[in-house]
Amino acid sequence: MNQTLQDPMTKRNDVSVKLDADVATEAMLVAKSRGIPQAEYLSHLLRPLVHADLEREMTRRLGAGKPKGGK
Repeated sequence: MNQTLQDPMTKRNDVSVKLDADVATEAMLVAKSRGIPQAEYLSHLLRPLVHADLEREMTRRLGAGKPKGGK
């Protein structure tokens, strides 16, 4: 049974990245067991984590320019 995690109207733009081989192997096993591509599985898994980190980083960087205790 081939399931999909992504919205059918969303087009992926895949790129290559490097990560530890053991993580890639485990991700491949999970993705295969779910009948989805590894890239789709990892994107679905990582998207909320990366988005949250990006928001924290932007807040930190934008907040660093504000004077402390002032308006």
